[in-house]
Amino acid sequence: MANDILDILLASARKEFERWRLRELTSRPEDRGWQPGLWALVEDLGLPRCLAAEAHDGADLPVADGLAVVRLAGEYALPVPLAETMLAHHLLSLAGLKGPDGPLTLAPVPPAAPLMQTRLSDGTLIVDGTAHRVPWGRDANAVIAIAASASGPVLIIAGKGGFEVRHGANLASEPRDTLVFRNAPVLAHAPAPVTPDQLLCWGASLRVAQMAGATVEALRVSVDYANTREQFGRTIAKFQVIQQHLAVLAGQSAICAGAADIAARALAANSDPFFGVACAKACAGEASTLAASIAHQVLGAIGFSSEHDLHRTTQRLLSWRDEFGAEAWWAGRLGEAALAAGGDGLWPLMTA
Repeated sequence: MANDILDILLASARKEFERWRLRELTSRPEDRGWQPGLWALVEDLGLPRCLAAEAHDGADLPVADGLAVVRLAGEYALPVPLAETMLAHHLLSLAGLKGPDGPLTLAPVPPAAPLMQTRLSDGTLIVDGTAHRVPWGRDANAVIAIAASASGPVLIIAGKGGFEVRHGANLASEPRDTLVFRNAPVLAHAPAPVTPDQLLCWGASLRVAQMAGATVEALRVSVDYANTREQFGRTIAKFQVIQQHLAVLAGQSAICAGAADIAARALAANSDPFFGVACAKACAGEASTLAASIAHQVLGAIGFSSEHDLHRTTQRLLSWRDEFGAEAWWAGRLGEAALAAGGDGLWPLMTA
């Protein structure tokens, strides 16, 4: 997509998200769960299918442009599974399947999660197994999953009502549910267009993009507060220690932005994206931890209150940091890859 068209899309989305945020800030904290009005908004903007092919009612955005949309959604901490639905439609499009309308989610999520098993029963493909910590599982119209079959991995669509939902949540109170499938009928299936490891890379890249957006918001909130909060007759932004905090926070935000770009390039390349995504997720996880800490140091206790907007951002930062592989897990895989490459292969691996 030409940059000017992407800019128009992002500007339109930002305008609508800003309007939503202004309305959201007037609501009570306990009302900030699933919001069908917000989901209708992102659907009106055409965002859920923007990575899908045009033949599947999508916009066929390049990977980097799609992740730019995800980054913007992370900046506004949208409490809907936009990133997961975008990826679900992309995978279905690659497999030649058209996904159902409404919010979708993905399984499996954790690294090295066992695949669910499919089998034929009276000519119908059914699936059995358990998927843990599925994002927005209770609210999704369908689950898109890679499952095992007699002929190899398949991409399946399991409809709502075909599985038991056991509620769970992450630190930000976003649903992370356990879904139990017992003789659940498969609505559609096709050979999996990606491997489970590639799905993990895609999921990690979504989280890196969301963290990049969230650190931008944490920086904005911190700078605004420092420029308005007065202490000893002057704004706290005049104090050198606060200036140092904000400078470091800006640096961590830049690291996350760079990590998101690296992940996008790795996914868009024809080669294995694992090494690039691993670098991105490990760096973004470390930067997000420090960014959240600094933002709360600048704002003090007020940033932790439910009435303040900062905690919505930092809670998601710390949650997304650990999803689709935490920083330590990806760092371990990077070490294994470096050892396997050896002295002669490490430089080509890093510069590929």
